[in-house]
Amino acid sequence: MEKLLKKITKQILTVKPLKTKYYWVNIVVIFIFGSSISYFSYVDGQNAAKIIFALNIVVCFTLFVIFSILKSTTRLSDVVGAVNYDYDTLLSKEVWMLENKAGTKARLYKYKKLIALENVTIIHEYFWGEGKAPGIEDFNIKNHEIQPPRKLGSRYVLPIKLDRLYQKGEIIEISYERKVFDSFTKDEEWVEILIMTNTGKSIMEIVFPKNAGFKEARAIRRHGDYVEIYDIGMEKFKLYKDENGRNILNWEISSPVQREFYMIEWIWDR
Repeated sequence: MEKLLKKITKQILTVKPLKTKYYWVNIVVIFIFGSSISYFSYVDGQNAAKIIFALNIVVCFTLFVIFSILKSTTRLSDVVGAVNYDYDTLLSKEVWMLENKAGTKARLYKYKKLIALENVTIIHEYFWGEGKAPGIEDFNIKNHEIQPPRKLGSRYVLPIKLDRLYQKGEIIEISYERKVFDSFTKDEEWVEILIMTNTGKSIMEIVFPKNAGFKEARAIRRHGDYVEIYDIGMEKFKLYKDENGRNILNWEISSPVQREFYMIEWIWDR
């Protein structure tokens, strides 16, 4: 029963809203509801009030459920354009290299493979976290051009000007490096991504220093108030060591859901 409820909940949360041109469905539903009231009133006038009262309860409960789902799934990403992007993401991979056990120095290596849905000349990356505010000097990119990052609420927007105009159907590849300072100094730390576009696969990886590791680690998927937590070995969240003996946490997420957050959280062992 628990697995069934989780599956139903997941299905509800991943349903995309109706497009504007389908709003006529709402009109049809209202028409059917009104016609039902009229019909029952005509057939059985004595019990019409009871029937109308019962129908009102059903409608109110349905609206409450819909409101709860919308409230828990509304995101800032909707406001800044999580939908209606000019491109989809085929693959996104980010590797966090933690360079010392104090957590004061790290590097992010990010690769994205996109497909243009319309003509595209610029894309936007989003990130956040504690530590030194990022500057344009902290980025290094191949082929394209980094624009100065700007703050948007608690996060930063990084515009990337492409090397040329990419037309519909063309593949866009982006690879860049970012220096990170003073972002992982607490005993309990995390990295997190927000799925902004339709995405085929997303990979998150954390490489720990050779002289430090973690006591505990878990992966977290979050959509509004809905949260799933995975231990190592679950849902393609795994641990392995490289040739230098460094611990590496890797999470491969197939078909992540737009507007969902995916996080790797750990407690340092240093």
